[in-house]
Amino acid sequence: MQIQKHSALNFSIFIIFAVAVAIFIISKGMETVAEIDSIDNGGGMTLGTTARERQNMQGVDTFTWKTYRNEKYGFEVRYPSAFIAYTGFSGEEPIEADATSDRFWITRNNGLLRRGEPLTIGTKVIADMSFTPREWLDENKENYTSLDEIKLVRNIEFAGKNAVELEGGCNIASVCKMYVLRISPDYLIVITNADGKDLDQILSTFKFIK
Repeated sequence: MQIQKHSALNFSIFIIFAVAVAIFIISKGMETVAEIDSIDNGGGMTLGTTARERQNMQGVDTFTWKTYRNEKYGFEVRYPSAFIAYTGFSGEEPIEADATSDRFWITRNNGLLRRGEPLTIGTKVIADMSFTPREWLDENKENYTSLDEIKLVRNIEFAGKNAVELEGGCNIASVCKMYVLRISPDYLIVITNADGKDLDQILSTFKFIK
């Protein structure tokens, strides 16, 4: 009888220990998910944080990636060697973006550039000090998407700066994602026309250098 009681006690202790371990593992997993998503209590998020960058860049060999650096506005972004940062065309040849470009696109460098590459990040600087980023977006969003295509608008942190994100319909009438942020005294507008890991990886490398 004593042996049975002792075995039952040991079994109960084992069950309690196992449950405690399971709760600990689950709680740590939830903390990791929260770190990756970087969602705060106010409904905002962080783009380009260490956790998100680790998630986006997992298994990606960036050794051959190029870096576009804009000295005029103080930022840089990395992209795969098969892509190009360009501002327009000279005849059939793309004109590569330089250190003072006010606008440029990053996309795959192939024969489809003239016809519109489906995976593209567009970036441009607008001189306007009259609005906050949210007010500017409210005034200008119809230039980038039809209103019924808007899925959400929220405040986020983009590469360490406060920004506003708009998520659209990802089609010919609507951008996929749009970010508006202040780089005093101007606005930086970043747009994607597709939703995919390639563009997310590029966006996660965006960094301000001054």
